[in-house]
Amino acid sequence: MQILSRLTCLINRHRPNRRKVVWTGKQFSGRCKHCGHTIMRQGHRKWRLDPATARYGEPETMRHSRN
Repeated sequence: MQILSRLTCLINRHRPNRRKVVWTGKQFSGRCKHCGHTIMRQGHRKWRLDPATARYGEPETMRHSRN
């Protein structure tokens, strides 16, 4: 099951951790419960990657400074 969930993340179809979804004033935002990326709700049951805060390479929670 987890393998299929990760594959859906690769085609930008995410599922939020519903307990931690927040309203930003314009839309709902949260983290994908499978890959950890920041996602935004774009419609009923349509959660997509937030291009302003996350990259496909690694989830925001795993980033660190490379200084």
